[in-house]
Amino acid sequence: MGREFILTDQFEKQLRAFANSDELLRDIEQEVLRDLELPVTARDMIQGTGGFTKVRVSLKDQSIGKSGGVRVIYLDWPQREIVYLAIVYSKSSLGNISDAAKQVLKNIGQELKAWQPKKKL
Repeated sequence: MGREFILTDQFEKQLRAFANSDELLRDIEQEVLRDLELPVTARDMIQGTGGFTKVRVSLKDQSIGKSGGVRVIYLDWPQREIVYLAIVYSKSSLGNISDAAKQVLKNIGQELKAWQPKKKL
C-alpha cells in the first residue's frame, strides 16, 4: 500500500496562493515520494522539529527549477503510511525557519502523532 497524503489546513491555504495548485500538489506528492526513497540521513531533516523534513519542488508552469521553486515541509509517519504536508512556501517568501517556528512544528507533530482514527463500528 502506498503512502496517504494528508494536507494540513495551513498547507491547503498556502497551496491555493500558487497558480495551477492541483498540478503543483501532484508534483509535491511525487517529489516527497522520491525523497522517501532516500535513506533518512540523505534527507533534509529540520533539526529541532521532531521529524519534519524539507523538500524542494520546481514550479514547472513558470520554468523555475527546484533551487528557485517552492519548499515543502512534511512529516512522514511510516508506521501508518501517512505523510502530513504541513507547509508550502516559495523560496523568496521565507528564508530559514526560526527557532520559534521549529517549536511550533514540533508541537504540531506531537499532536498529529497522538491522533487516533475512530474505530469503525
